[in-house]
Amino acid sequence: MAKKRNHISTKLLLSYLALISVTLLAFTLFTTSTYSKTIILQTENSINQLLDQTDSYLTFKLEYVINTATVIAMDQTLNNMISRNPLEMRLIDQIADIDDLEVLLGSFNPFGIIENITLYVNPGFYWSQEGHRFKGLDEAIEAPWYAEFSHMRRRIYWANYMNEADQPSFSLIRNIVDLDDSRKILGIVKIDLSLADLKSMLRRALVNQSSSSALINGEGQIVLQEGDLDGSALLKGLSLTGDRRTWELRDINGEAYFTGLRDLDLTPWSIATFTHYDDAMSQNRRLRNGLLVFVIVVGSFSYVLSFLFSRNIINRMNILIREMRKVQKGDFSVELENFGRDEIGEIAEDFNFMINRVSDLMKEKYQSGLDLKGAELKALQAQINPHFLYNTLELINCSAMENQIPHISEIVRKLARFYKLSLSGGREIVSLKDELEHVNTYVQLQNLRFDNAVKFIIDVPEELLAVNVPKILFQPLVENALIHGILMKPEKTGTISLLGRGKKDGILFTLTDDGTGMEMERLSHLFEVSAKDPLKGYGIKNIRDRLKLTYGEKSYIDFESFPGSGTVVNIYIPGSG
Repeated sequence: MAKKRNHISTKLLLSYLALISVTLLAFTLFTTSTYSKTIILQTENSINQLLDQTDSYLTFKLEYVINTATVIAMDQTLNNMISRNPLEMRLIDQIADIDDLEVLLGSFNPFGIIENITLYVNPGFYWSQEGHRFKGLDEAIEAPWYAEFSHMRRRIYWANYMNEADQPSFSLIRNIVDLDDSRKILGIVKIDLSLADLKSMLRRALVNQSSSSALINGEGQIVLQEGDLDGSALLKGLSLTGDRRTWELRDINGEAYFTGLRDLDLTPWSIATFTHYDDAMSQNRRLRNGLLVFVIVVGSFSYVLSFLFSRNIINRMNILIREMRKVQKGDFSVELENFGRDEIGEIAEDFNFMINRVSDLMKEKYQSGLDLKGAELKALQAQINPHFLYNTLELINCSAMENQIPHISEIVRKLARFYKLSLSGGREIVSLKDELEHVNTYVQLQNLRFDNAVKFIIDVPEELLAVNVPKILFQPLVENALIHGILMKPEKTGTISLLGRGKKDGILFTLTDDGTGMEMERLSHLFEVSAKDPLKGYGIKNIRDRLKLTYGEKSYIDFESFPGSGTVVNIYIPGSG
């Protein structure tokens, strides 16, 4: 009794519907139950991100201010100017110095953080009374920041104080010491920070329009604020010791506030931000309501799309199954088309490739069988009674010796050796040593015929001689080089060299002659067998075919030749290096 078939289309549709329903239900419950926690996390992330960005941007600018003060204090030209005795200088020289100093001090502030740079120097200099950029050291002593600066004895001092206009001022102050004697103080450089730029950076830390941000000094006092919230009241009870990179949700006078704090690493100051809890909640309520509407709409569309999507998948899978069954029955003419670019489309492409590959392999196997049978027949024909040939050649050799004709005896002995190596006991694979002896014997026979027309050079390392190669591999190529190359030259003499070298993954043989060479057209037809003369071109084609049958597609034979410059033949055998 046949088992009832469970359709995958039903399973797939039900799984989609279940997945959508469970997902929407879980999402709704999760959104409702974690709503308050999500608000806190979002606000925390916003506070931390804004504080980190403001901290990073402000630190970058303050670092530039520090570097500016360092460059000015270490400037050799400035050091030379203010280390001199003003009583020994001419007025015209001091006027020239002030021009150079104006250029130096005016070259800073590409980022807008620097409001003004003031140099306090020996009051004896004419230009120390200029008032805006240059002042005497006696005026520094009267400044509101000097007492703490001199007491702290730091190389760099950050000062915040109220200026003459009763406005908050922020400055970096540094001593200028003699570069030749660091114990001697020549002056002071004071870099005033731009109040507008500091306020702009505090505005970067605002979470929303109703929040506030403030700059706090080392004593925990707010020295600069942006926003309308009472920062001083919100600051009470906030820990200002230890690692001041924190945030808290705090209850102040019955109302909840988010407060965040960041230290400015290069200064004693900190940045704080304050956000009312209800303001943060109002934004997230709107987000939650919109999200619920979105979930309802998406859920409705998902039910429809899941049905259409599952039907598309099942239809293509049914077509694929139908075509596979045709292949099971022996029909290899099937081909899948227009299956898309997804995973099912990729399966269809692989299926087409597999069918085409199987068809090609079947054809190749059939053709290889035909080639193998033909090669076996030729080998059988070549082995018919080889002893008769040896005995006949031996008879000729004995007759030549008895009649004192050594030249003929030598020819016969070499010919007998040549055919014995050619037949090789019926083996198709011989050692490289025997194959080289075979081609060398052939050249010796031809030299007896053509009066030593060929100088034959063999250069093969001894460690390669034991490698097995197809027999009669080089003789047709040497014959082609002799008959169609060297003997076509006017002098009818030349050189043929055979070089063999082991490579990482095989052996490369290079056969070179200095014959007449070949035209490009003739090179392109080397592997073709002439219909009028089947023996023409058969030897070279036979070498290529036997290499492919023995070693596969990685083996090759190629020719390089130009008229009048000889010919180079490269034979590559893989897996024997």
